[in-house]
Amino acid sequence: MTSKLHDIFSELQHAGIHYAVLRSDQKSGTAHLTEMALLLDPAHVKKLTCVLSKLGFARLPNRQVANGTVFICFVQSACSWLQIEIVSELHYGSSQPHIGVPLAHECLQFRQKRDSAYVLAPQHALVTLLLHALLDRGVFNTVAIAQLRKAWKEIAENPAAAAHLDELVSRILAPAITPQLLKKALATSDWPHLLSQQKKLHRQLLRTTPLQALLQKATGRSTHAIATLPKILWRRGISVALLTSDGVVQSSLANSLQQDHTLRMRTLAGIGSGQIASLRLREQAIQPAFAGNGHFSQIEPNGKALREKTINKKPEVHWRQSLSARYQRSQGRFVLLERHFLDAWMTRQSYTFGQNSRDTFFGKYMPKPDLVIFIDTPDWPKQQRQKYLALQMRFPRMVVVDGNRNTNEVEAEVKSLIWSHYRFRNGTKIFHGVGRGNLAAEPAS
Repeated sequence: MTSKLHDIFSELQHAGIHYAVLRSDQKSGTAHLTEMALLLDPAHVKKLTCVLSKLGFARLPNRQVANGTVFICFVQSACSWLQIEIVSELHYGSSQPHIGVPLAHECLQFRQKRDSAYVLAPQHALVTLLLHALLDRGVFNTVAIAQLRKAWKEIAENPAAAAHLDELVSRILAPAITPQLLKKALATSDWPHLLSQQKKLHRQLLRTTPLQALLQKATGRSTHAIATLPKILWRRGISVALLTSDGVVQSSLANSLQQDHTLRMRTLAGIGSGQIASLRLREQAIQPAFAGNGHFSQIEPNGKALREKTINKKPEVHWRQSLSARYQRSQGRFVLLERHFLDAWMTRQSYTFGQNSRDTFFGKYMPKPDLVIFIDTPDWPKQQRQKYLALQMRFPRMVVVDGNRNTNEVEAEVKSLIWSHYRFRNGTKIFHGVGRGNLAAEPAS
């Protein structure tokens, strides 16, 4: 992640973009996420959009905020997401940022360079962090406390910065928070006392510019409403089908994609496969290797299958799921087609023309995946593997992922492919690693 940030800041400096890092926060959990907020000169917004697009960033409809633009990127080497929020003005407020603070120009004027990035001067960093904690979040978390202490330590070592801080507090925060109150709270870590001044500070800032605050709130709501129009008209999500011989690996990978709070994938399990597989078993007296919503546990001597109730879905159930998948995709969301009907197709032996026509009828209205990811493992039978590889003729957007690796590496590559295809579908014509030429005919090494 450090190298990715270094590349971003180098590109911004090379493009002559006037910016400063407002704050950064690294979150860890099921899905790693690094969040960063950049304060930008309004004249450089379009230029920054072009730079970030070249670096692998894109916008997600479910990640937009009222007072800025959010760009997302997946870093495969770190198996982590990087989120950058771009703002050109400073507005605060918990639900709807509407309280404007005239500090943006001054923050950019006094910015300082640290390593490869431009950051706020310590006095401006302390004031903006304090406003963010009080008015936006209403709490001092451990990251905010650490950043406030770091800024306060730098200010204490610089008399000029300390004098500038007193002037800023007297001009913006007083009388709710005076310079003496702030210094005492920072020296003694009295965060509850600062929180007790939250409502008083909110009313004070609201009284200074009441008309601007009202206009900002109305503008923010209308902007949010208008922002849904492009999402409906041209924002397209993608549907992804996972194919693998190991049901445990498939379920584990699908569960990881579901728990990724950045992708927020909608999962449709066993779509189409149950009806097709159950019809086939009426004609075969064999035990299938099928992992659907249920399992076939026994075959009677006359060739009829003893099926669990969960597997025998009616065609209208699958078609209803198909409509749901298409709707989610039209809203710009990610749809995971787990245990897709392609799995059932690959388990067949040999069929007549009439039987193939029946399969085509049931599969015609099933959702066709935009991206097919085949997890190739060494335990695949050669004949079965060739059947899966032959799917490239039907689905050009299919890619083979080497499954003979660490689980985290496989997960990182799958997420990277999904993100690249999403960017490709939404205007960024960059899609690495996907295409007919990437389907290897040799076994995975």
